[in-house]
Amino acid sequence: MVDDLTADDRAQLLEPLGLSADDQQISAGAIVPICYQDTVYGVLNVYTDREDLFDDREVSVLSELGDSIAHAIHSVETKKLILSDTVVELEFDIQDPDDVFVALSRETDSRIDLKGFVPAADGELISYLEVTGASTESFLDAATEFPAVQIVRGIGDSGDENLCELRIADSTIVLSLIEAGASVESMYAEAGHGHLTATVAPEVDVRTVVEAIETRFDDVDLVAKRETERDVQSVEDFRQSLENRLTDRQYSVLEAVYSAGYFDWPRESTAKEIANSLDVAPPTLHEHLRGAQKELIETFFAETGKFSEDERPQREE
Repeated sequence: MVDDLTADDRAQLLEPLGLSADDQQISAGAIVPICYQDTVYGVLNVYTDREDLFDDREVSVLSELGDSIAHAIHSVETKKLILSDTVVELEFDIQDPDDVFVALSRETDSRIDLKGFVPAADGELISYLEVTGASTESFLDAATEFPAVQIVRGIGDSGDENLCELRIADSTIVLSLIEAGASVESMYAEAGHGHLTATVAPEVDVRTVVEAIETRFDDVDLVAKRETERDVQSVEDFRQSLENRLTDRQYSVLEAVYSAGYFDWPRESTAKEIANSLDVAPPTLHEHLRGAQKELIETFFAETGKFSEDERPQREE
């Protein structure tokens, strides 16, 4: 923000916009960054013929306007990515120890595969990691030593491969890419070297995405960029793939509880009432219902590139 523009101010601020530095009608100006997280989309230039116009109120309003514009751009780009049949695929090599996954793989001499993640509040990430080459206990002990790691939990242990949950704050390229409007498709880290694949909509400026990462991490290289077609599955194909995984009993129970309003809130029917209608014991109803829900969720995530039944370590009984 500049009040009472000098000659030097005019040349520096006005000429790049195609305005004359000799225009005496412009007396003050403000440059508002259009930023979402670490992604800079551009700037909003505001000029006026009034001196001393930009007090705290105007600055606050312009700052909120800049944030609103940035959020709108980010939302539009995210929607384009979701709906686009064609995407730009980006591959990154990562050796920066500031990325917690890369650092943990080196610390534990293990391979870490990111099997799923959920962005949380306050710029944190809940991540589900398949760890190979280190025990759950040793991996979680090492993870607790990292300041960026807020919560650690072991979920499953199937011998060589263990499933762990980490809630981390900030220190991963995954969050930077999400904030830049990209969709992270896969990531693994092994012995201090990481590889990540992400997609962005064709309209997205890849340079902006890369710059958003480079402002946070030093040793990250974009090694591949390609335009790819997404596989499109019809609703009928998805439904058929789910039906093929359900037993007849699971399908009947799932249809019954849905039709009877069991999933409504408040519930229109209780599990006991539905079990009586189907002439089964309530525990049997719950067994079939939980089995059907598990198949539904696994089918969904398998089709969206998240957890699959074959990849996910199973909890030991």
